Amino acid sequence: MSKRCPDCHRLNDDERIYCAFCGEPLDNNVRMIKNLEKEISAGPKGAAQSASRKSDDGDDDYEYIPSLKAQRKKGSAAPWLILLAAAAAVVLWFFLSR
Repeated sequence: MSKRCPDCHRLNDDERIYCAFCGEPLDNNVRMIKNLEKEISAGPKGAAQSASRKSDDGDDDYEYIPSLKAQRKKGSAAPWLILLAAAAAVVLWFFLSR
């Protein structure tokens, strides 16, 4: 039995990890590690570019989902200040109306 290269589609021996013709990894796990190393070395990209990606091996099922930490935005302090002012007004009205 032999392995077919996903890049050049040539047959390779079973014991081979990399294609003898084009040098691409034959094992899906090795391909995934290689792609991750390539992304890490490329550095961070814009959120618009990284929202939807396709893998290099033509897999259309793969979709990048950013972490929740990247999506969270720090809220404004204005609602808390308004609430504090309203509470202070209620307390002040309560004590002055007696």
